Amino acid sequence: MKLIEQVSAGLESNLTYEIDSPSDLKRWYPRITGFRSNYVISAKTKETNSGVISNDNDRMVLRAIRSSADLIITTGKTAVSEQLSASKSAPLLILTNSEVIDIPATRTSSAQTVFITAPQVQYANKSVVALGKTQEPLTSWLADVTKEYESVVIESGLSVTLILQELLCEVCLTVTDADNTDAAWNVAEEYMQQFNGTWKLNQLLEIDKTLFFKFQTVLEN
Repeated sequence: MKLIEQVSAGLESNLTYEIDSPSDLKRWYPRITGFRSNYVISAKTKETNSGVISNDNDRMVLRAIRSSADLIITTGKTAVSEQLSASKSAPLLILTNSEVIDIPATRTSSAQTVFITAPQVQYANKSVVALGKTQEPLTSWLADVTKEYESVVIESGLSVTLILQELLCEVCLTVTDADNTDAAWNVAEEYMQQFNGTWKLNQLLEIDKTLFFKFQTVLEN
């Protein structure tokens, strides 16, 4: 399939590449040191369930991003609504206030660890580790819990991502259902306006009319 690199390293590019698998995307989604978020939105609906608005191209990029991470963080709400399984590429940390969470990740045996912020409960998946409840402030607690992981990706709803935004150095945003790049830009700008600080567009890719934005934080002097 064809990938159009519209922006690279913050500069206009407009180069075209042929890709076939998530491994072909490593040059655009390399391993980073720090926290990056990954989120998908639609240009035509307010639906937030990625199972509804995602597509094959978005899922391919998701696999590429996950493959470069040491840890994947999500929420119980996201895990339940999308019936998440354990990742094959990295441990999964589920932030939840629920006492018990019943999803494929906790039912099905996995090689990767599944951490859950819940009391000690016996799950069918013996790779589940209960961490107990989170502590406030959540950002400090999470930074401490994840300190042994160099590259972390957050896959959660917007509200939790905004709570954790001070940890982020990169925001990856997929826009589906856009009629053109301008329409996708409008949606992406509206999304990024909800974040504090200054963010710059580092990368913009297009795969079969799906747009993939990568924003990086600009450190204040």
